[in-house]
Amino acid sequence: MKKHPPPHRTPQRLSLVAQTVQILRENIQHGRWQDHLPGERELAAHLQVSRDTLRAALDELTREGCITSMQRQRRRITAPKAGRARTLKKPILGILSPSPFSELAMLTTAIMDQLRAGVTGLGCELVFHASKACFSERPEHALKKLTQAHPAAAWMILGSREPMQRWFLQERLPCLVVGSCGLQNSITSIDADYHAIGRHAGTLLLRKGHRRITLVRKGPCYGGDMDCEHGLREALAGTPDTHLQVLHHDDYPGHVRSVMDRALKVSSPPTAFVVTDPRAILTVMTHLLQKRLRIPQDMAVIHCGSSPAAAWITPAVSHYAIPHEVFVRHAVNAARSLLENPAAKPKTIRLMPEFVKEGSV
Repeated sequence: MKKHPPPHRTPQRLSLVAQTVQILRENIQHGRWQDHLPGERELAAHLQVSRDTLRAALDELTREGCITSMQRQRRRITAPKAGRARTLKKPILGILSPSPFSELAMLTTAIMDQLRAGVTGLGCELVFHASKACFSERPEHALKKLTQAHPAAAWMILGSREPMQRWFLQERLPCLVVGSCGLQNSITSIDADYHAIGRHAGTLLLRKGHRRITLVRKGPCYGGDMDCEHGLREALAGTPDTHLQVLHHDDYPGHVRSVMDRALKVSSPPTAFVVTDPRAILTVMTHLLQKRLRIPQDMAVIHCGSSPAAAWITPAVSHYAIPHEVFVRHAVNAARSLLENPAAKPKTIRLMPEFVKEGSV
Protein backbone atom coordinates (compact mmCIF):
# COMPACT_ATOMS: atom_id res chain seq x y z
CA MET A 1 0.00 0.00 0.00
CA LYS A 2 1.41 3.35 -1.03
CA LYS A 3 2.28 5.66 1.84
CA HIS A 4 1.34 9.28 1.50
CA PRO A 5 3.74 11.91 2.83
CA PRO A 6 2.56 13.93 5.84
CA PRO A 7 0.86 17.26 5.13
CA HIS A 8 3.27 20.05 4.25
CA ARG A 9 4.21 22.10 7.34
CA THR A 10 6.30 25.22 7.70
CA PRO A 11 8.03 26.49 10.83
CA GLN A 12 5.81 28.82 12.81
CA ARG A 13 7.14 31.88 14.58
CA LEU A 14 6.14 32.23 18.18
CA SER A 15 3.82 35.14 18.78
CA LEU A 16 4.89 37.86 21.19
CA VAL A 17 2.29 36.60 23.67
CA ALA A 18 3.67 33.04 23.43
CA GLN A 19 7.22 34.29 23.97
CA THR A 20 6.07 36.29 26.99
CA VAL A 21 4.33 33.21 28.40
CA GLN A 22 7.51 31.17 27.94
CA ILE A 23 9.72 33.77 29.64
CA LEU A 24 7.31 34.17 32.58
CA ARG A 25 7.01 30.39 32.96
CA GLU A 26 10.81 29.97 33.01
CA ASN A 27 11.24 32.71 35.59
CA ILE A 28 8.59 31.13 37.82
CA GLN A 29 10.25 27.73 37.52
CA HIS A 30 13.68 29.17 38.30
CA GLY A 31 12.40 30.89 41.42
CA ARG A 32 12.78 34.51 40.44
CA TRP A 33 9.59 35.41 42.32
CA GLN A 34 8.43 33.80 45.52
CA ASP A 35 4.70 33.48 46.22
CA HIS A 36 3.53 36.45 44.09
CA LEU A 37 4.31 38.06 40.75
CA PRO A 38 5.22 41.77 40.62
CA GLY A 39 2.56 44.22 39.47
CA GLU A 40 1.63 44.56 35.81
CA ARG A 41 3.41 47.89 35.33
CA GLU A 42 6.68 46.52 36.67
CA LEU A 43 6.42 43.27 34.70
CA ALA A 44 5.64 45.09 31.45
CA ALA A 45 8.65 47.37 31.92
CA HIS A 46 10.98 44.45 32.68
CA LEU A 47 9.82 42.42 29.68
CA GLN A 48 9.50 45.47 27.39
CA VAL A 49 6.02 44.48 26.20
CA SER A 50 2.68 46.28 26.26
CA ARG A 51 0.18 45.82 29.07
CA ASP A 52 -2.22 44.10 26.62
CA THR A 53 0.45 41.55 25.62
CA LEU A 54 1.34 40.96 29.25
CA ARG A 55 -2.30 40.44 30.29
CA ALA A 56 -2.83 37.92 27.49
CA ALA A 57 0.24 36.01 28.68
CA LEU A 58 -0.92 36.11 32.31
CA ASP A 59 -4.33 34.82 31.27
CA GLU A 60 -2.64 31.84 29.60
CA LEU A 61 -0.58 31.09 32.72
CA THR A 62 -3.76 31.30 34.79
CA ARG A 63 -5.42 28.72 32.53
CA GLU A 64 -2.34 26.49 32.94
CA GLY A 65 -2.64 26.72 36.71
CA CYS A 66 0.76 28.39 37.18
CA ILE A 67 -0.79 31.45 38.78
CA THR A 68 -4.09 32.51 40.27
CA SER A 69 -5.67 35.93 39.93
CA MET A 70 -7.67 37.69 42.63
CA GLN A 71 -9.36 41.05 42.20
CA ARG A 72 -7.13 44.02 43.16
CA GLN A 73 -4.37 41.72 44.40
CA ARG A 74 -1.09 40.59 42.90
CA ARG A 75 -1.21 37.28 41.08
CA ARG A 76 -0.25 34.36 43.28
CA ILE A 77 2.18 31.71 42.07
CA THR A 78 0.62 28.24 42.40
CA ALA A 79 3.17 26.11 40.53
CA PRO A 80 4.76 23.45 42.82
CA LYS A 81 7.59 24.98 44.81
CA ALA A 82 9.59 21.76 44.68
CA GLY A 83 10.17 22.34 40.99
CA ARG A 84 11.60 25.83 41.48
CA ALA A 85 15.17 26.59 42.38
CA ARG A 86 15.79 29.23 45.02
CA THR A 87 18.28 31.09 42.88
CA LEU A 88 18.32 32.11 39.26
CA LYS A 89 20.20 29.88 36.86
CA LYS A 90 20.91 32.72 34.47
CA PRO A 91 22.97 35.74 35.55
CA ILE A 92 21.18 39.04 35.02
CA LEU A 93 22.36 42.31 33.54
CA GLY A 94 20.17 45.01 35.10
CA ILE A 95 19.48 48.13 33.04
CA LEU A 96 18.68 51.17 35.15
CA SER A 97 17.04 54.21 33.55
CA PRO A 98 15.36 57.38 34.85
CA SER A 99 12.70 57.07 32.10
CA PRO A 100 10.36 54.30 30.93
CA PHE A 101 11.53 52.24 27.96
CA SER A 102 8.97 53.91 25.68
CA GLU A 103 10.59 57.33 26.31
CA LEU A 104 14.20 56.36 25.64
CA ALA A 105 16.16 58.00 22.84
CA MET A 106 16.66 56.17 19.56
CA LEU A 107 20.35 55.50 20.31
CA THR A 108 19.52 53.96 23.69
CA THR A 109 16.86 51.65 22.26
CA ALA A 110 19.34 50.55 19.60
CA ILE A 111 21.81 49.66 22.36
CA MET A 112 19.08 47.67 24.14
CA ASP A 113 18.26 45.68 21.00
CA GLN A 114 21.87 44.76 20.29
CA LEU A 115 22.63 44.16 23.94
CA ARG A 116 19.80 41.66 24.28
CA ALA A 117 21.33 39.53 21.53
CA GLY A 118 24.84 40.01 22.94
CA VAL A 119 24.12 38.92 26.51
CA THR A 120 21.97 35.99 25.40
CA GLY A 121 25.11 34.54 23.83
CA LEU A 122 26.71 34.64 27.27
CA GLY A 123 23.77 32.80 28.85
CA CYS A 124 22.62 36.00 30.55
CA GLU A 125 19.30 37.78 30.79
CA LEU A 126 18.54 41.48 30.34
CA VAL A 127 16.14 43.12 32.82
CA PHE A 128 15.06 46.77 32.47
CA HIS A 129 14.20 49.01 35.47
CA ALA A 130 12.91 52.60 35.33
CA SER A 131 13.24 54.66 38.52
CA LYS A 132 13.50 58.45 38.83
CA ALA A 133 14.24 58.11 42.55
CA CYS A 134 17.47 56.22 41.81
CA PHE A 135 18.72 59.23 39.82
CA SER A 136 17.97 61.86 42.48
CA GLU A 137 20.48 63.83 44.53
CA ARG A 138 20.02 61.34 47.40
CA PRO A 139 19.46 57.98 45.68
CA GLU A 140 20.78 55.68 48.43
CA HIS A 141 17.46 54.39 49.76
CA ALA A 142 15.91 53.85 46.33
CA LEU A 143 19.03 52.11 45.00
CA LYS A 144 19.28 49.81 48.02
CA LYS A 145 15.62 48.87 47.75
CA LEU A 146 15.79 48.17 44.01
CA THR A 147 19.04 46.19 43.99
CA GLN A 148 17.94 44.05 46.92
CA ALA A 149 14.57 43.28 45.32
CA HIS A 150 16.14 42.63 41.91
CA PRO A 151 19.70 41.32 42.34
CA ALA A 152 21.87 41.31 39.21
CA ALA A 153 25.34 40.12 38.25
CA ALA A 154 26.09 43.59 36.84
CA TRP A 155 24.33 46.87 36.10
CA MET A 156 24.19 49.23 33.13
CA ILE A 157 23.21 52.78 34.13
CA LEU A 158 21.74 55.02 31.42
CA GLY A 159 23.11 58.41 32.41
CA SER A 160 23.72 59.35 36.03
CA ARG A 161 25.15 61.87 38.43
CA GLU A 162 27.96 61.39 40.92
CA PRO A 163 25.86 60.44 44.02
CA MET A 164 24.50 57.42 42.16
CA GLN A 165 27.88 56.43 40.77
CA ARG A 166 29.47 56.75 44.21
CA TRP A 167 26.81 54.46 45.73
CA PHE A 168 27.54 51.67 43.23
CA LEU A 169 31.26 52.09 43.89
CA GLN A 170 30.82 51.94 47.68
CA GLU A 171 28.54 48.88 47.45
CA ARG A 172 31.03 47.21 45.09
CA LEU A 173 28.34 46.39 42.56
CA PRO A 174 29.79 45.96 39.04
CA CYS A 175 28.33 48.60 36.75
CA LEU A 176 28.76 50.31 33.40
CA VAL A 177 27.74 53.96 33.01
CA VAL A 178 26.40 54.85 29.57
CA GLY A 179 27.25 58.53 29.73
CA SER A 180 30.05 60.52 31.29
CA CYS A 181 31.20 59.55 34.76
CA GLY A 182 32.48 61.95 37.41
CA LEU A 183 34.44 59.13 39.06
CA GLN A 184 36.72 58.47 36.13
CA ASN A 185 39.01 55.42 36.39
CA SER A 186 36.79 54.09 39.21
CA ILE A 187 33.75 52.97 37.18
CA THR A 188 33.67 51.81 33.56
CA SER A 189 31.88 54.36 31.40
CA ILE A 190 31.30 55.08 27.74
CA ASP A 191 30.34 58.37 26.14
CA ALA A 192 31.24 60.92 23.50
CA ASP A 193 34.36 62.97 24.24
CA TYR A 194 32.53 66.11 25.34
CA HIS A 195 35.72 67.83 26.46
CA ALA A 196 37.05 67.58 22.91
CA ILE A 197 33.67 68.72 21.56
CA GLY A 198 33.79 71.85 23.74
CA ARG A 199 37.32 72.68 22.60
CA HIS A 200 36.42 72.20 18.95
CA ALA A 201 33.22 74.28 19.19
CA GLY A 202 35.04 77.13 20.97
CA THR A 203 37.90 77.15 18.45
CA LEU A 204 35.47 77.13 15.54
CA LEU A 205 33.43 80.03 16.91
CA LEU A 206 36.56 82.09 17.61
CA ARG A 207 37.67 81.50 14.03
CA LYS A 208 34.28 82.77 12.86
CA GLY A 209 34.79 86.00 14.85
CA HIS A 210 32.51 85.29 17.83
CA ARG A 211 33.64 86.71 21.16
CA ARG A 212 30.45 86.59 23.26
CA ILE A 213 29.38 82.96 23.56
CA THR A 214 26.63 81.39 25.68
CA LEU A 215 26.58 77.75 26.78
CA VAL A 216 23.10 76.35 27.51
CA ARG A 217 23.07 73.22 29.69
CA LYS A 218 20.94 71.45 32.26
CA GLY A 219 21.48 72.03 35.94
CA PRO A 220 22.40 70.21 38.06
CA CYS A 221 24.41 68.93 35.14
CA TYR A 222 25.73 65.54 34.17
CA GLY A 223 29.41 64.78 33.62
CA GLY A 224 29.26 65.34 29.85
CA ASP A 225 27.90 68.88 30.30
CA MET A 226 30.72 69.77 32.69
CA ASP A 227 33.32 68.25 30.35
CA CYS A 228 31.92 70.33 27.49
CA GLU A 229 32.10 73.51 29.55
CA HIS A 230 35.71 72.80 30.57
CA GLY A 231 36.69 72.19 26.96
CA LEU A 232 34.94 75.38 25.83
CA ARG A 233 36.71 77.43 28.50
CA GLU A 234 40.08 76.00 27.45
CA ALA A 235 39.45 76.99 23.84
CA LEU A 236 38.55 80.58 24.82
CA ALA A 237 41.27 81.01 27.45
CA GLY A 238 43.91 82.20 24.99
CA THR A 239 41.75 85.07 23.67
CA PRO A 240 41.41 87.77 26.36
CA ASP A 241 38.49 89.71 24.80
CA THR A 242 36.09 86.74 24.90
CA HIS A 243 33.21 86.23 27.33
CA LEU A 244 31.56 82.90 28.11
CA GLN A 245 28.15 82.92 29.79
CA VAL A 246 26.69 79.67 31.14
CA LEU A 247 22.91 79.31 31.35
CA HIS A 248 21.39 76.53 33.46
CA HIS A 249 17.88 75.30 32.70
CA ASP A 250 15.61 72.81 34.47
CA ASP A 251 14.75 70.74 31.36
CA TYR A 252 11.48 72.55 30.60
CA PRO A 253 10.94 74.63 27.42
CA GLY A 254 9.52 77.58 29.34
CA HIS A 255 12.60 77.81 31.55
CA VAL A 256 14.93 77.54 28.55
CA ARG A 257 13.14 80.49 26.93
CA SER A 258 13.26 82.44 30.20
CA VAL A 259 17.04 82.12 30.70
CA MET A 260 17.60 82.94 27.02
CA ASP A 261 15.54 86.13 27.31
CA ARG A 262 17.66 87.32 30.22
CA ALA A 263 20.85 86.65 28.24
CA LEU A 264 19.57 88.48 25.16
CA LYS A 265 18.40 91.62 27.01
CA VAL A 266 21.86 92.77 28.15
CA SER A 267 23.66 95.62 26.40
CA SER A 268 26.17 93.25 24.77
CA PRO A 269 24.20 90.05 24.04
CA PRO A 270 25.83 86.85 22.85
CA THR A 271 26.42 86.16 19.17
CA ALA A 272 26.62 82.36 19.51
CA PHE A 273 24.84 79.64 21.48
CA VAL A 274 26.35 76.25 22.29
CA VAL A 275 23.68 73.79 23.49
CA THR A 276 24.29 70.43 25.17
CA ASP A 277 20.78 68.94 25.47
CA PRO A 278 19.03 67.36 22.42
CA ARG A 279 15.62 68.67 23.50
CA ALA A 280 16.76 72.16 24.46
CA ILE A 281 18.30 72.66 21.03
CA LEU A 282 14.81 72.70 19.51
CA THR A 283 13.65 75.36 21.96
CA VAL A 284 16.80 77.45 21.45
CA MET A 285 16.49 77.42 17.65
CA THR A 286 12.75 78.17 17.50
CA HIS A 287 12.97 80.87 20.18
CA LEU A 288 15.77 82.69 18.36
CA LEU A 289 13.77 82.58 15.14
CA GLN A 290 10.71 83.88 17.01
CA LYS A 291 12.87 86.79 18.18
CA ARG A 292 13.53 87.51 14.48
CA LEU A 293 17.22 86.76 14.88
CA ARG A 294 18.74 85.46 11.66
CA ILE A 295 20.72 82.22 11.92
CA PRO A 296 23.66 82.27 11.35
CA GLN A 297 23.91 85.95 10.32
CA ASP A 298 22.85 87.34 13.73
CA MET A 299 23.35 84.25 15.90
CA ALA A 300 25.36 81.07 15.45
CA VAL A 301 24.14 77.86 17.06
CA ILE A 302 26.02 74.59 17.69
CA HIS A 303 24.59 71.44 19.26
CA CYS A 304 27.09 69.33 21.21
CA GLY A 305 25.29 66.10 20.31
CA SER A 306 22.81 65.06 17.66
CA SER A 307 19.03 65.21 17.52
CA PRO A 308 17.05 63.69 14.62
CA ALA A 309 14.34 66.32 15.05
CA ALA A 310 16.86 69.17 14.75
CA ALA A 311 17.60 68.14 11.16
CA TRP A 312 14.06 69.23 10.21
CA ILE A 313 14.58 72.82 11.38
CA THR A 314 15.55 75.46 8.83
CA PRO A 315 18.40 76.17 8.92
CA ALA A 316 19.59 72.71 10.02
CA VAL A 317 21.70 72.69 13.19
CA SER A 318 25.45 72.14 13.10
CA HIS A 319 26.20 69.30 15.48
CA TYR A 320 28.51 66.47 16.56
CA ALA A 321 27.56 62.90 15.72
CA ILE A 322 28.82 59.40 16.41
CA PRO A 323 27.36 56.74 14.08
CA HIS A 324 24.85 54.67 16.04
CA GLU A 325 26.48 51.41 15.06
CA VAL A 326 29.85 52.58 16.43
CA PHE A 327 28.46 53.63 19.83
CA VAL A 328 26.28 50.52 20.08
CA ARG A 329 29.21 48.21 19.28
CA HIS A 330 31.41 49.78 21.97
CA ALA A 331 28.59 49.76 24.55
CA VAL A 332 27.72 46.11 23.93
CA ASN A 333 31.39 45.07 24.06
CA ALA A 334 31.84 46.94 27.36
CA ALA A 335 28.76 45.24 28.84
CA ARG A 336 29.94 41.80 27.72
CA SER A 337 33.38 42.44 29.24
CA LEU A 338 31.78 43.48 32.54
CA LEU A 339 29.67 40.31 32.67
CA GLU A 340 32.61 38.07 31.80
CA ASN A 341 34.95 39.70 34.31
CA PRO A 342 33.17 41.93 36.90
CA ALA A 343 36.44 42.44 38.80
CA ALA A 344 38.34 43.81 35.80
CA LYS A 345 39.98 47.23 36.01
CA PRO A 346 37.47 50.00 35.15
CA LYS A 347 37.87 51.71 31.78
CA THR A 348 36.91 55.19 30.59
CA ILE A 349 35.83 54.91 26.95
CA ARG A 350 35.51 58.21 25.09
CA LEU A 351 34.49 58.30 21.43
CA MET A 352 35.33 61.30 19.26
CA PRO A 353 32.32 62.32 17.14
CA GLU A 354 32.42 63.94 13.72
CA PHE A 355 31.47 67.60 13.35
CA VAL A 356 28.57 67.94 10.90
CA LYS A 357 28.47 71.49 9.56
CA GLU A 358 25.00 72.70 8.68
CA GLY A 359 23.45 76.12 8.16
CA SER A 360 23.50 77.38 11.77
CA VAL A 361 27.20 78.39 11.84
